[in-house]
Order: sequence, then structure tokens, then C-alpha cells
Amino acid sequence: APNFRLLFNHVASNFIPSSWNISETPQGIGWNHMNVAWKSLRFLQWLSPDTPSSDDAAMAIITAAEQSPSPLTVLMLGPPSNLARAIELSPSLPGKLGRVALMGGELSHQRMDLNFMSDRAAARVIIDSNVPTILVPIQTCGQVVVTNELVKRFALKCCPRAAACALLPKMRQQVRAMPKLVNTVVEKRFAPPATEETRWRPSPNLHQGFIPWDVIALLATVRPEEFDEWEWHEVAMPSCAEGEPCSGNMFVGEGQTDEPSTFESWVRIPHRVKDEASLLEMAFLDLACSIDATTTEHPPPFWGFINHAAIIFGSLLVMATCLVVLALRCIKRLRNIPKNKKKIN
Repeated sequence: APNFRLLFNHVASNFIPSSWNISETPQGIGWNHMNVAWKSLRFLQWLSPDTPSSDDAAMAIITAAEQSPSPLTVLMLGPPSNLARAIELSPSLPGKLGRVALMGGELSHQRMDLNFMSDRAAARVIIDSNVPTILVPIQTCGQVVVTNELVKRFALKCCPRAAACALLPKMRQQVRAMPKLVNTVVEKRFAPPATEETRWRPSPNLHQGFIPWDVIALLATVRPEEFDEWEWHEVAMPSCAEGEPCSGNMFVGEGQTDEPSTFESWVRIPHRVKDEASLLEMAFLDLACSIDATTTEHPPPFWGFINHAAIIFGSLLVMATCLVVLALRCIKRLRNIPKNKKKIN
């Protein structure tokens, strides 16, 4: 998301040593400094203006890596702009990182996902750096879907105690909307028809819920045993002769199980989820339930980064469009009515 603040609740902040001197709300790179490849995203950027970009998030990563007693693992759940910026500010940073995990990428040579398409150049900076990188692409994430039944089970078992209960309205919204808005596109990234021999098989519930993208990337990072068919792949996102953005493609080479001699342009990918049901149980009914809420504030269930003004403007735009279409149809019908009707004697 654009300039997404790194919000730490009380529980999470306990894991951040005070000696790191990291602000609780460091801001990062905004849309204006990304290389957004989709026209629709640039239009949303215009609808929902971003706050100015900041290097605070990049400096927080650098500080954490310098002061961590062991090599740091960095998990990027959105556009990887802040980590790329940190590498630009501190070229020695990759040597201080144990590994990087990126939620993004595409394996069927089609256009990439939202995260990488939002800043293709930043993804290339990270993948081309000499640091072990895990890539959790569309084809892996599409194997897991949260259904309304699981949301109900989570609510009964965990709410209102758990912090994730604040996201219940958002979960219900996603269950209804994502099958039509996103999952139909995701389904096309799997080679039909899916069989037992097919490497990537979408979740059978793809049309009944939402894909928990970030949760899957997190679990692939901290619970790799829940995933199967891990392979190293050489990845290329060629630079643009006339500047970014120029292409939405990512080229992926053949996989190998042996670790490469250098990590530059190589990523490790989990191709299959071992058991979708057990993964969801662990993520939502165990891990999410175990973190207690520390505030009664609930985030608004709006679509990602689109603010209230954008929602109102978009609604008015849709209404105006409908009125124009209706008016044009009325005019067309009026023109088809004969001007002079013969009188019947």
C-alpha cells in the first residue's frame, strides 16, 4: 500500500529493542516515488492522494539490521519499495540480512501481481541483490482461501478477545467481494484443468472466499515445513530503456533443489501448500487467536488504501455515469417515436 505506516501494537512492539530507536510510526515510500505500471493504479493514486514519501521506514530497516544480534529476516507484504530504498541508502545492507521474503511475483509468464506491479523497479533491486530471497507468488497463494465458514469459526472461538477480531467486518467484506473482483483473475493463472499431477492447483473454495495473501507469505517464512516442492529459480525483470514502468512481466527459469553459488537474481519458491485446511486452522484458529487485543479501536472496512474522499467521489462518479446512460437511452427511444401518427377513422 502507498506510504503504509508500520503500525506496531503493544504486543508487537515488545519484540523491538528500545536501543534500535525505531519510531512506532515510520512512514515510507509513497505512490509518487514508485514506478506504478498499471494505469488503473495511477488513477487510484489520483483519486486518493498520498502523503509525501519518507526514508523513515528504510532507515528503520537499516537500523534494525545494524543492531540485530543475528542476521535479520525482512518480510515485505506490500510493494517492496522501502527495502529497495534501504539497499540504495546502505549498499552493505544485503550482507547484514539473513534472508528476505517477498509476497509477490508470477510464475506463468503473465502480468505480475499488485505488489510487484506497483514498483517493479524496487522488486528488481531486491532480487538482484546478493541476499537469500523467498518469493511467495500468485500460484502459491491461490491454493488457500478463507471461507465464510472459517470466519464464523474464528468469531465464535476468538472474539472479542483476539486483536484480529477488529478485522471481522473486513473479512466478511472480502468473503463476499473477492470471488468476483480478484479470484476470477487468479484462477486464470493456473493451468487448466487441474489434476493430481498439476503442480499448481487452486483452492477448491476459490469462488467462496478470499485469499489471505499476507498470511501465506508470513507462514512460508516462519513455518516453511507447511509448504512443499521448494525450488530455487533464476528470475529476470529486465530494466527499461526509457525508464520504468515498461513491462509487467517476470521471467522465471527452471527450478533446482540445490542452492545456487550466488543469490543474485535467484529466489526460492514454495510451489505447493501441503494441507490447506491445517494451514488455515493454524493461522486463524491458533496464531491469530493467541494475540490479545490491546485497543478497542477498529479500522474502517474500506478497500485498502482508498480513503473516504475517494469512496465518495467514486460513488458519485458511478451515479453520474448511470444517469448519463439512462438519459441517452431515453433520448434514443424518443427519437424512434413517429412524429405524425395517422388518424384512424
